[in-house]
Amino acid sequence: EFRRVLFRSIIKLMELFFLSAAYAFKGRLLADRKKWRSASVAGINALKYLKEIKQDTLMIPEISFGNGLFNYYSIWISDRYPLLKPFISLFPEGNKNLGIEQLVNAANTSFYTRTEAQLFLVKIYSGENQLNKALYLSKYLFETFPNNSIFHKYYTQLLYRSSNFKLCEKESLKILENFSLKKIGYFDNEARLAHFFLGEIYNSSRNYRLSIYHLKKSLEFSEKFKNKKLGYTIYSNFLIGKIYNILGEKDLSKKYFKSVIRSTNRNDDLNNKAREFLK
Repeated sequence: EFRRVLFRSIIKLMELFFLSAAYAFKGRLLADRKKWRSASVAGINALKYLKEIKQDTLMIPEISFGNGLFNYYSIWISDRYPLLKPFISLFPEGNKNLGIEQLVNAANTSFYTRTEAQLFLVKIYSGENQLNKALYLSKYLFETFPNNSIFHKYYTQLLYRSSNFKLCEKESLKILENFSLKKIGYFDNEARLAHFFLGEIYNSSRNYRLSIYHLKKSLEFSEKFKNKKLGYTIYSNFLIGKIYNILGEKDLSKKYFKSVIRSTNRNDDLNNKAREFLK
């Protein structure tokens, strides 16, 4: 009889856990699509089921993941999107530092959410400019799952941001190889980023023609996206303008600096720098 009761309790607990997780991931998907109101409703439902399992020590590592995301991003979203504060007020108050601690706990001890927690920590550490921590985790994820394009992209990006250009060049070329072979998960955006990294790397070594080639390839891929101000796109135009200026090809240089000015606001740093070059 005791075993039957225990078994039923565990089954009930798992049902609550998966319901909470399902609503949480639904909320995450809706948030990625900028459907904030629907995401908030999904989040409230996730919290409802989470409260029912919160006191059970059996699930502590797993619910640390959900609690960690909530505590960190409820503050992050409020800071980054002030207009969403009315939605955030519907939830309990968050705590960024506590959120990171909970995610670390999930990343180290959970069964279902370990890898997901590690990926979010990579994003958070990267956003907080804790590059050593982000690079360490992204390297672990990439080496553990070498065929995962997402982990490959984050690892390569963090190599670039950490100025480890030798390894970044190697992984960028590998991304382009996987893209050309049409491997799963390697799409236009991965190729766009890889070409940019190579353009920056070859510029740093004064291999200007090869740098221009890769920066222009990066811009070609950027044209396939609705958002023309993707990360590194405006800087690619600025960098090509600088390189053509170094090479003495002034007309081409002007073309790219004017593109930067058209794509940025008057007070933006790159806008001012492009205007200085044109003068």
